[in-house]
Amino acid sequence: MSSKNKEEVKIAYVHPRSYPSQEVNALQAMQMAAAFSEICDTEIFVPRVNGSLHELKNRYGILESPLKIRSMGFNYVPDRILM
Repeated sequence: MSSKNKEEVKIAYVHPRSYPSQEVNALQAMQMAAAFSEICDTEIFVPRVNGSLHELKNRYGILESPLKIRSMGFNYVPDRILM
């Protein structure tokens, strides 16, 4: 992907759990978002981040990743909606 295309593509990855988390899917989501960030502008949005972003990236092994992590500042995001 050329650098021009990298700037045009943006991904907003929303994960319904707060970080850090003991859940395996939290690791998978963080590493997938970090992998996306290597090819395009990517931000992961999570309900809450406990601790510093540096500590969080270190915990998930993505210190060198350009991934942007944003806390939405609340405790819960529904991951399923029943109709």
